[in-house]
Amino acid sequence: MNQSWRQIHCGQSVGGRAGSGTALSLDLNGTSPTTRLRISDLSTWMVQDIPDVLVDLLEIATYVFAADQSLWRGSEFDTGERWRRQMEFRIPVRLPELWSRTAVREALVETLSFLTDDDYRFQFSKQRKPFPVQGYLELSESEPKMRFDQVQLFSGGVDSL
Repeated sequence: MNQSWRQIHCGQSVGGRAGSGTALSLDLNGTSPTTRLRISDLSTWMVQDIPDVLVDLLEIATYVFAADQSLWRGSEFDTGERWRRQMEFRIPVRLPELWSRTAVREALVETLSFLTDDDYRFQFSKQRKPFPVQGYLELSESEPKMRFDQVQLFSGGVDSL
């Protein structure tokens, strides 16, 4: 049984709000956000230097995670084709030229497919009005600024060595 691709309209993507019952609309900001991105562990001094590519990656990851949590996979007994979901994302980003490169898009699809056992397609467009990164951060001016000079890895594996 071959399932059809689910359309996932993200943010200000082309096509706007999904009109049909088969499409899923996700929005991180705007007048009525449907999903949330908050990065509480960063300090204000780091916010100034977050490159657009990383902000795009955070937003893409948030949309993929929200879609994964929103779309039914089937029962735990479904296997094969009925287990795999097919999701087609339309996402506005700050750097559409980068994300639309074949090698970048293929790496994203390959990684996500390996991790989730789902099929992905991505269409990237230019964000008309990028949401400011500071809006995703829950920072307080009264909290002390922290700087770290060491990282402790707890896995006990080769990476810790």
